[in-house]
Amino acid sequence: MKLTIGENIRTLRRKLDMTQEEFADKLCVSLKVVSRWETGATYPPLDVIPAMSELFGVTADELIGVPKTEDGKAPESVHGELCAIRNAGDIKRLVELLRIAHRDYPRDPCIHAWLCNETDDLREKRKLACELLDNCSDPYYRWSVMDTVASEEEDEDQLKDFLDRYSTYDDTSRFYLLCRRYEARGEHSKYELLKQWQLYSNLVGPVLSYLRPDRSTDHDVNKSIKASEMRLGIINLLSENTNKDLVVGDGEPDLWFPERWEAGTRYCCYLSGSGRTEEALKVLENLTDLAEKFMSLPEGTELGFRTFSLTSLSGKLMIDYSHVQGHTEKHIRYYCRLLPEEIDPTEESLVSFCPNYDFYQLTADCGWEWFDPIRNTDRFKACLERLKKFEKAVPFDEG
Repeated sequence: MKLTIGENIRTLRRKLDMTQEEFADKLCVSLKVVSRWETGATYPPLDVIPAMSELFGVTADELIGVPKTEDGKAPESVHGELCAIRNAGDIKRLVELLRIAHRDYPRDPCIHAWLCNETDDLREKRKLACELLDNCSDPYYRWSVMDTVASEEEDEDQLKDFLDRYSTYDDTSRFYLLCRRYEARGEHSKYELLKQWQLYSNLVGPVLSYLRPDRSTDHDVNKSIKASEMRLGIINLLSENTNKDLVVGDGEPDLWFPERWEAGTRYCCYLSGSGRTEEALKVLENLTDLAEKFMSLPEGTELGFRTFSLTSLSGKLMIDYSHVQGHTEKHIRYYCRLLPEEIDPTEESLVSFCPNYDFYQLTADCGWEWFDPIRNTDRFKACLERLKKFEKAVPFDEG
């Protein structure tokens, strides 16, 4: 794409009946610099673009010459730049760029919710949350901003007004309303499917996630081990594997695999950090065996939870490439859809596993230091080599 920023600067400057010298004075740059911008010899630095856009009364993309998308959402390049800033840890700069992106793409719910969640300005947070809730029907973004306001609001009266306006004592989500519909119409198979989905959601959310201890080294590693053992024990109980291996059950892949992997790798990390290196390596080897089995299943394989209380929930294994937040490529993803599209047209009910993302903790530079005692062992390295075979990525314009 050819940038037309030089031509745009000249055109917009002339519309304001402003000389190059006057324009240069407003931006605190030299006349020579403005001349080189307008001839296309050089481009303005990024930190000048917001001030220039404000001066001309146009968006940054309009100034640069990038056309707006038809649906009003920001192009992938904008999301990629924001993710890069977020990953670099520069939150102050991220909020600045999110404000610019929200101004340029006010109909992009992702940027809208992201800015609401990141800003420390409570007045701005309230305003953004109310605007999104009044205009956006997407349950993911609605829940995201409601959750952040409910968590961070400091004024009890403001919180009460917010909850009175946007929440009810009943769960009025899509799934709840459909469940009521199926029950009233006597569509028992659909009703049972949704009831089991709600049960599963509560198990992996409030129950299992509560037993996800912090893995940082300033926490008690022995308490983390106990919490992980309880979490894995619940998974085994639910999958009727109480007399099998704590981490991998009977070693056969099912829809509990993503939960087993996440809980198991944390358990391995804690064992390693407590000096129980042999146990940690054995856990990792068992997890690697299970991961290979799961990701070697042919597409279309029917998978379930092997749980008597979740017998209605199953799905065919699908394999595709999906965007993982914070990355600039599409990464391979293995997933099953638990609810048919007519019930859930979104991806709310997917059970998914992305090797490029879920294997990250094994090679992370920071945050997983308890792995350090086993990282340089031959057995650890051998597991990594076996797992790397399943990490695949493609650029956004492919796959």
